[in-house]
Amino acid sequence: MKTSQALKASESRAVPIIPRTLEVTGGGLPRRALALTIEWAMEHRTQLMEGWTPCQSRQHPTRIKPLE
Repeated sequence: MKTSQALKASESRAVPIIPRTLEVTGGGLPRRALALTIEWAMEHRTQLMEGWTPCQSRQHPTRIKPLE
């Protein structure tokens, strides 16, 4: 099973993305929103990978700055 993390795209939608490859594994967002989400993930890839470790232990990851 692939490791994925839901990136918050809006207050009501999340898109599962594999942190290492940034592959989108589900969800449904408009094209522009998805592009912004991927842009944000690319800028924060290291933080996403570091944040995944606590998630595997059912802990909350550290908060990552939103896309500006």
